[in-house]
Amino acid sequence: MPLKIESQSNFIQELCKYYMEFLKDGFKSNRFPKRYIRLNEKNYKIGIDLSKYEKFNIFVKKLINKETNFQNPITIKKGEYSVKLNNTAQDLIQKLVKKIDEKDIEKIVNLSNKTIKEFSVSHRNKADEAYDQIVDIIKKDLIKIIIQPISEKIEPLIGSQSNFELESLWTVEQNISELILDPLVEGIPSIFNDILADKKNKPKEQIAELFNKQDIANNLLNYFENIQVKDLYYDLQDIVNSRKNLDKKEIYLYFSEIEIERKRFPLFYTQIEVKEFSSESKFEVSFSNELFVNKNAIKYSFDVLKKDQKLVEIFNEERKIYISVEENLCERLNNIINGIIPKLRLEGNIDLTNPSAQVSKSINFVISNNCSICVFDKSDEALINDFEDILTKISEGEDSEIVDLFKSIIADFLMNEPEVINENLEDSWDGMSVNERLNYTSPIPLNPEQLKILKALNNEKCKYVVVEGPPGTGKSHTISAIAFDYVLNGKSILILSDTREALDVVENKINDTLDKVRGQNPLQNPILRLGKMGNTYNKILAKSSIDNIRTFHRAQKNGIDEVNKDIKDISDVINDRVKIETDHYQYIDKNKFEEFFEIQQLVSPSDLFLDPVSLKESIKKLNIIPHEDLGLNFFIDKLHGVEEIEDLIENFKDNWNGPKDIKNFITYQDHIEIINKYTSQSNSNFKYLLFFKKVTSKGINKLKSIMDEYKEMSSGFLGTMFKGDRIQHLSEQAKKIVGIEKNVNLKLDDDKINSVLQEYEILRDLCKKQDFDKVCNIISGTGKSGVLKDLYEKSFRYLNFFKTLELDNINQKNLSINPKNIDSIFTNIFAQIENEKKEAIKKYYEMEEFFSNSFNIKERFDYTSLMKKLQSLNTSKMTNILDERIIKFYDTNKNNAITLSKIIRSKQKFPKNQFSKLKGAFPCIISSVRDFAEYIQLDKDMFDLIIIDEASQVSIAQAFPALIRAKKILVLGDKKQFSNLQSYQAATLVNNARLNDLRKVFKKNISKEQDALTRLETFNVKTSILDFFQSIANFDTRLKKHFRGYPEHIEYCSKTFYSSDLQAIRMRIKPISEVIKFEYLDFTTEDDGNYNKKETQVIIKHLEKMKEQKKISSVGIITPFSDQQKYLTTQISKHPDRDYFFEKLKLKIMTFDTCQGEERETVFYSMVACNKRNKLNTIFPVDLSNKDLEETGDKKAQRLNVGFSRVQETMHIIHSRPLDKIDGEIGNALRFIKNLSAEEKLPSKEELDPNSPMEIKVLDWFKKTNFYLENKKDVELKAQFEIGKYLKQLDADYSHPSFVTDFLVILSSENGPKQVIIEYDGLKDHFDNQELITDANFDEFYTTEHYEREKALETYGYNFIRLNKFNTADDPVKFLDKKLKEVFSKKEKLNLSQFKILESVTKSKQGEEKFCERCNEQKSLNEFRDKTLRTGIGVVCRSCKGISGPAPKGKIKKDANKFKKSAVKYKLEEGNTYQISYVNASGWASKREITVKSVDPKFVKAYDSITHENRTFRKDRIKDSKKI
Repeated sequence: MPLKIESQSNFIQELCKYYMEFLKDGFKSNRFPKRYIRLNEKNYKIGIDLSKYEKFNIFVKKLINKETNFQNPITIKKGEYSVKLNNTAQDLIQKLVKKIDEKDIEKIVNLSNKTIKEFSVSHRNKADEAYDQIVDIIKKDLIKIIIQPISEKIEPLIGSQSNFELESLWTVEQNISELILDPLVEGIPSIFNDILADKKNKPKEQIAELFNKQDIANNLLNYFENIQVKDLYYDLQDIVNSRKNLDKKEIYLYFSEIEIERKRFPLFYTQIEVKEFSSESKFEVSFSNELFVNKNAIKYSFDVLKKDQKLVEIFNEERKIYISVEENLCERLNNIINGIIPKLRLEGNIDLTNPSAQVSKSINFVISNNCSICVFDKSDEALINDFEDILTKISEGEDSEIVDLFKSIIADFLMNEPEVINENLEDSWDGMSVNERLNYTSPIPLNPEQLKILKALNNEKCKYVVVEGPPGTGKSHTISAIAFDYVLNGKSILILSDTREALDVVENKINDTLDKVRGQNPLQNPILRLGKMGNTYNKILAKSSIDNIRTFHRAQKNGIDEVNKDIKDISDVINDRVKIETDHYQYIDKNKFEEFFEIQQLVSPSDLFLDPVSLKESIKKLNIIPHEDLGLNFFIDKLHGVEEIEDLIENFKDNWNGPKDIKNFITYQDHIEIINKYTSQSNSNFKYLLFFKKVTSKGINKLKSIMDEYKEMSSGFLGTMFKGDRIQHLSEQAKKIVGIEKNVNLKLDDDKINSVLQEYEILRDLCKKQDFDKVCNIISGTGKSGVLKDLYEKSFRYLNFFKTLELDNINQKNLSINPKNIDSIFTNIFAQIENEKKEAIKKYYEMEEFFSNSFNIKERFDYTSLMKKLQSLNTSKMTNILDERIIKFYDTNKNNAITLSKIIRSKQKFPKNQFSKLKGAFPCIISSVRDFAEYIQLDKDMFDLIIIDEASQVSIAQAFPALIRAKKILVLGDKKQFSNLQSYQAATLVNNARLNDLRKVFKKNISKEQDALTRLETFNVKTSILDFFQSIANFDTRLKKHFRGYPEHIEYCSKTFYSSDLQAIRMRIKPISEVIKFEYLDFTTEDDGNYNKKETQVIIKHLEKMKEQKKISSVGIITPFSDQQKYLTTQISKHPDRDYFFEKLKLKIMTFDTCQGEERETVFYSMVACNKRNKLNTIFPVDLSNKDLEETGDKKAQRLNVGFSRVQETMHIIHSRPLDKIDGEIGNALRFIKNLSAEEKLPSKEELDPNSPMEIKVLDWFKKTNFYLENKKDVELKAQFEIGKYLKQLDADYSHPSFVTDFLVILSSENGPKQVIIEYDGLKDHFDNQELITDANFDEFYTTEHYEREKALETYGYNFIRLNKFNTADDPVKFLDKKLKEVFSKKEKLNLSQFKILESVTKSKQGEEKFCERCNEQKSLNEFRDKTLRTGIGVVCRSCKGISGPAPKGKIKKDANKFKKSAVKYKLEEGNTYQISYVNASGWASKREITVKSVDPKFVKAYDSITHENRTFRKDRIKDSKKI
């Protein structure tokens, strides 16, 4: 039932008041306002009372009277503002000086006299050396006898007033002694020389004159009168260090103060930013444009007045003053103060134009114009203003979209159920092809978790998204990816967090990505950062910056069309190549393996005579288009059936003049072909050819001459009359020349002879390159056309066989064929085996070819490099969008741009009519959750998306104003890390009282139902926005992949807090001793308090060593105790190399409480506890076994999770108490980590799996490669690398088969280490051990899903070298060596071959050509035609095919016998949710909550709430089921 508008407004009003009051005072249990002047907190200096620094106090007061007020920075230099000893100390010093005894002075004089005389003898020729040593001896005596008695008595007074180590007791003593001895030091050379000149000289009188009581007293009094015991520079240094060490704090200037019941409160305050320039010994102080009136303190004073004097006063001033817009700030503040004074019944006035100290007071109150600098909680003023705006709109009855939206949001939380899209999204994800999942649009690499988040945000039904991100799981990377996606799609995004560090990381990640395409001179990227103490707006819109952006944009604009084309082309290449590689898996099924196993029983290795590779190369050399399918089967058949050409070979031997070898036999067959061509002609007359018995080309020519002569003789009137003798002679000549058997009479036979000659001329024309004489010899030797026809048919079938054999020297030898003896063909090995054996061998070769092609894809494409190129191109596209927008904004809104700059400087809100333009210019804005409301109006749908990072640290009270401004909200955080400190510290009694008030209003106006009241609890200020959203999120997920450190670094946190669910992506590529270090300090003397000097000294030595090595790195120090943090900060701040430590090593000193959001390459842990003192259990939990870590709020446990997850490279734990004596959970943690740091050994044969013979073989191959021999000192090989563990992380049910062995190869180089995984597919085991092939492992190993997982791992930097029986059959060492060199020489850019791929894809799309995967060549489409295939077009070209028969068809078949129907015990129904116990194929049992989607006789398809995916479960593996 709809709620009444008025009722809703009443509840919203009360809720806004609840949140606003919390933001104002934090619900502290103190009865007075929380912002009061404190100088110390947790042993940290957090305040400076500037009354002690009168000069600076006056300077600050004068600032308020200047026109520029606090708009320009000021500097504070060392020694510029200092303080001398007070009168009490001066009086004591005078008394002590008067008490100096003349006898002590005489004692010093005598000692000096003696020393000078002794040195005049021992150092007669070394006078200069003697002077220094004499002074040192006298100085030592002077300090002991005269100075120390004085310094020891005044040290307490000096120490209480001094704030820096420079004026320590030792320093004071040294300075005084040097001052007193100065006259004597100048006189010693003269006294020394007088003694050398006259041994009887008595120097005592000279010494007494230079060292007398009067001079000593004057020097002492003068020194202490001018000594500077306090310096504002050092006080400010302490303040800066305190802000760094305390969580969620800022530095403020307090201007004027009011004392109420002995507590001092600032009347006005403004945030300041303090930058240290240590090399110049100065600080620069910048002021915020906002000056706040401490209304809570003023209201508190009025409450006291009312209680004590029954007087009621009201204060109606605005809480915020914009300094830059005030015409006369001093007058404004004067009016406020002097408006308060009479209301509090104080005597006197305060005039802020007068900088001298002024006081107005009464019995209860004191107001002064004094100033202070203090560290205090971050301010929530902007958020308070938002709530005040909402309250104003409600109280005035204003019809506002903001109020309506607020009501809608609250209704969503209180009354409505969210539309959860998790399951639908998983359905959609499952429906995507491998191409779609692997080929995505982003400037940075993304994993499936991150891609699903983007997919959820693009869903119209998804408004609220929750992402849980454990330590180091890429929250900032995810945020950057979302920002890029929104920019590329023309949407706006606001990124918020309560931690500056988190925002810095996101901003740096975005800038780093953009800078990669900017070239050598990165410019100011147009990413707008807003904040109280600085923003990037003016930097971006500075003319020099715009000019740089414009120059870059012009160049990029000219090439953007080519960039877009490259994006499309490379994307197409990835799609095509992924499809080609995944297609190799589709024809493989279990039946193939079974068939191969059966063939193996018939064929032994000794039967495999042929070398397939050599045969293929020989066939390729023929360079012909064969009339038959050449290949292994063809070749084997011919070898086995060679007897059928026995008569052909015999004819060759009978009719061939020359060596009877294979080469000549091939030529003979070519002659046979010529004869066949002749006989095939329709008008040929073979019988005529037999008329001549002895034919040569020369003989034919002579015969033609004879016939021409006869023709000429027979012509004329008389013809052949009277020419008988000549005719007889010519006839005999003709018979003899061509071997005509019968007698020849040209008169009778001329026509026949001419006809025969005509036939031979035809034959000779056909011969061309062939030997005509040998052709004629074959014809005459054979004599029958039928025989020649038969010979030709046999020759035709064997010609290509012999041509291939003649080229294949390797197989000639393998088959025992002598190429010099044609008869050896009859004794080849195949000719001697049975037909059944021959067919089995053929089948073996055929199936080996099939599996080799399926598993050993030649030249696998470089997916990672192509994706990096694609990501780089998308970055260029994005920079073009950003640059174009900012240039357009600058050129078309110059006047507005200047106005907005002033607004940002003054920390005021953007005008509504200008904000859309600003948002168009800056689609991505980054700001603090406390600051954004200062600039952005409270209006609905201001951004397409608002992201809140580190959401567990943001209270619902802080986040609610952001919800109004967003179309969609995404929150990221981790419940198992720290929550909001302010809400955590809120007093329970105070908060409960306020909640009860809210609950009453809720019952009265909204609902009294218990479920609604339960939901109301989520509005508690102690609820983080992360917890708040989990109840109404449309999509929620958790990031699992840990990118920050190595597996050993995160193992403890993963095991203890995340059920070992975190997936460490970075493989350790350095010795474990460099990754985890433990250093135990065993000492007897111990310090009081929670600090450890020895550990501090050790850490400083390590820092010094890093400086000596000139390391540029990031270093953190984490300690449990703030005392140790402070001591470390103090000691390191005084170190001469402090600048290097903080600048080059990015040193940050933290406690376990203040390190969240940080990450450092090296982290030193100073545990402090020692043999006699251990207070670690006051910081950490004693026992976690009985704690529910799923519940939030256990800060002691959270400390462990946060503290031990900050490391990127090296975790260095320094402890002064033996680990076995550290009890509690911290002891368990340290011992667990210590166990992980055990040294590893390089793999030996004894360490390999004895049940996996291939491991030994692969290791042996690796050691023989040239790659290993050439890089031996830089190579590390890890055996039994747990690839299955990492594949399982990508798929909860995945179990890597036990027979697959793996290695990780690590190559160290100048550019850093590289790595590659060597994985043996286990095919050797498959074919030798058929029983290893099961339904359980088959589908997990030979499917496109396996391929997809491999490619996903490649994106994390794990390149693969896949070995199997087929690619290692020829020369495994050579193959492995080649692959190792290829992988480790790979570069991250497109090379020439990749660009050729782009060209080939274009032709492929036009249907003209196709790419052959086997020979790696682009060929005509006709080269792929194969009638046996369903499509008619093959993947491999015809010349590369060496197998016969149709290509495998059909889907993978399951072995139904493995399904046990009898084991099905539970009936599950569609649409219902069940709690089941499921045992997967590997025998692993797990509890799961599933929602059934469909059921068939064997399988249940359901949504798995644990993995957030749709999965298929076999019914017979469900061991327990309970309907929920």
